[in-house]
Amino acid sequence: MFIRLELGLAGRGLLDGAGQLYNVIITGHGILPDELIPLSILYSNILHYGPPSRNANTLEVSRDIQRNSPQRIIKPLTDHPYHTELGPYLAGFLEGDGTIYVPPRFRNDSGDILYCQISVAFDVRELVFAEYLMSKLGGTVENHGTYVRWVVTAFNELVFIANLINGHMRTPKIAALSRLINFLHLHYPLLPVDNLKPLDTSPIDSNAWLSGMWDADGGFVLTISKAKDMRLGGVDRVKIMAKIELTTEYKRGVDLTLSTSSYYPILRTIADYFKVRTGLIAVGK
Repeated sequence: MFIRLELGLAGRGLLDGAGQLYNVIITGHGILPDELIPLSILYSNILHYGPPSRNANTLEVSRDIQRNSPQRIIKPLTDHPYHTELGPYLAGFLEGDGTIYVPPRFRNDSGDILYCQISVAFDVRELVFAEYLMSKLGGTVENHGTYVRWVVTAFNELVFIANLINGHMRTPKIAALSRLINFLHLHYPLLPVDNLKPLDTSPIDSNAWLSGMWDADGGFVLTISKAKDMRLGGVDRVKIMAKIELTTEYKRGVDLTLSTSSYYPILRTIADYFKVRTGLIAVGK
């Protein structure tokens, strides 16, 4: 506005003919916005994300997060209402059928940042359940024809699920949760990820963990055996069996301070709960 008035007035103007001062004002008019705007952006980012870490990757990671979706950091899911048994149930479900993927390094050979994900594959007939999980916990559902995948990659959703199941794991897959937490702590130190809690050793019926595990890897079998010769008084036989199938060993490395690599202890706990003496059958895989 001052520059326009100076140019619009006849004669010596507001500056009384001080040409050097006019040049200084013009130069400052161009330089100050170039300096103040970046400082304003930097201060705004510090308010939202906190000061940068000494980790060499942090500043670039923060830029990557802001470029894709700032809400992934600053809008957690903790304000969403959920049942208190969702944590144990989801832990059992993910320990049965879920995959917690953690990349082996921060970048690939092309320099692109690699991301963690939590996923579950379902038979296509279970699409409704996959969509229900998506509605409650976020993520996306991918339809692959004969099967569908529920996939979670957004930071706020990963953090919410990790914190939700933390402390409710009962199998060697706690090692996968440990890798996820360690990776996020190392490369994304601003995320509110809880430290890893130990295995849940509470009674198996104290929460909904077994329901989640059973939905993933359990089932009921109904067998009807037809009588060979009804004329000899034979009768049909009906046999009902409940079973749960798990691999014998966790294939990835397990820190023995967290858990053993064998699934036998948790199967033994389930068998003891149902008072089954000879219900464990080892099947090589």
